[in-house]
Amino acid sequence: MVFVSLHCNASPNVLAHGTETYYGSSQSKLLAEAIQAGLVLLGLHDRGTKAGDYYILRHTAMPAVLVETGFVTNPDDAAKLASIDWLNMGADAIAEAIHGFMKEE
Repeated sequence: MVFVSLHCNASPNVLAHGTETYYGSSQSKLLAEAIQAGLVLLGLHDRGTKAGDYYILRHTAMPAVLVETGFVTNPDDAAKLASIDWLNMGADAIAEAIHGFMKEE
């Protein structure tokens, strides 16, 4: 079992763009890297995987990640996030990453 929290990022800087995935433990880092790699293959700028001190990452007993799928304040990212086709591809990429992670455990 894993916990994946999906979000859309925002910034006052409309040039900020891309996806990033946060993790709270070494086991969660592997899941974060798999999800990040799948989203980057869809054409999002890679902002990397990062250790995060978020409540949900610290207080979840299973591998947990927080995924920032793109910036709603960036025109290119926002267009992707508004596209049903892109959302379906993103969901598939995340599901495939979870499946691969679970097979490795």
